[in-house]
Amino acid sequence: MITVISIVDSVSPTSMPINEFVIYRSLHNYGLKQILIVCDDSNEFNVSIPKNVDVYYVGKSYKKIRKIVKNINENESSIVYHLHHQKSALLFFIATMGMSVRRHSMYTVHSTYSKRNIKYKISSCFCSLMANYANCVSNSAYEEYSPLVKKIKREKFLAITNGVDTYRIEAVINNISEKKNKKELVCVGRMIPLKNHRFLIELIKRLPEYNLVLIGLEDKEKSIREFAMEENVINRVEFLGLLPRNEVFLRLNKARLYVSASYIEGLPISVLEAMFIGLIPIISNIAPHMEIKEKCKNVFTLPFDIDQWVNAIERIDSLSEIQLDSISSDIKINTKKEFSLDKMHTEYISIYNRIK
Repeated sequence: MITVISIVDSVSPTSMPINEFVIYRSLHNYGLKQILIVCDDSNEFNVSIPKNVDVYYVGKSYKKIRKIVKNINENESSIVYHLHHQKSALLFFIATMGMSVRRHSMYTVHSTYSKRNIKYKISSCFCSLMANYANCVSNSAYEEYSPLVKKIKREKFLAITNGVDTYRIEAVINNISEKKNKKELVCVGRMIPLKNHRFLIELIKRLPEYNLVLIGLEDKEKSIREFAMEENVINRVEFLGLLPRNEVFLRLNKARLYVSASYIEGLPISVLEAMFIGLIPIISNIAPHMEIKEKCKNVFTLPFDIDQWVNAIERIDSLSEIQLDSISSDIKINTKKEFSLDKMHTEYISIYNRIK
């Protein structure tokens, strides 16, 4: 049996490494033993981690990381260290110098590379080079990654496409009949500049009959809320904050349209989840979004031009409920076919077998 040690910065209800890796694998029979190392002091959001997963909260302590890794190496065989975030990956590699763990390590780049600052790029390249294997979560992210890193690592740097947890979504929304509100736009994501929520506020200002629902952690300054007030649309913007994953699915299930104006993504799970629930996505034409469009029809990918977004939404609004239901059904079927989480894990486990 392979022991997979997932190493992350923190635990949150929307974290892909926690939900689509640790929790999903614990609920499905992949024949893996799991250990979770969290480079934070606590489980701030009280996310329920399965009891069959050993969890260690180490903060930023090199000493604690080294001690835990030493104990794992002494007591486990067929070990794989899977690193999901830059900060915790850097802590891990520094803490374990001289311990011969690099050959058992894999680093996943969960975001895109090209539009990031130089500090991010250097850090990302360092982690990719330090790990035995590294991967991007979409073909588009792989294509734009550092040519030098890809040249050095050759077949040890690859793309493994993200998948969506269709089983969990179906368990939550099946047998729940909701009237879909086509006058509502929903977006899921942290309110950080890269997610470009300001664009959505400007969009809703141009659509006086629509409301905007924002699900995700606000920034400390609450700058998006303040911008909505400045634009006099605060009464049509609902800030739901960070919700448990199942509540996110239930809220999405009430809407027709999903929007994302992100500048940067890896391959966004939030978009795929919304699509599997049947929402029609209207999203920015960045490379990862275009990759989704290539595999699933009825995805609207648009430049950062408010007029084009308004026109697309108005065209969708003109469709009948029967037409909208048909489009939603096609989106759901294509998402399940093209973005399987089981397929994703099969590819990861294939790599694990090479480095265990």
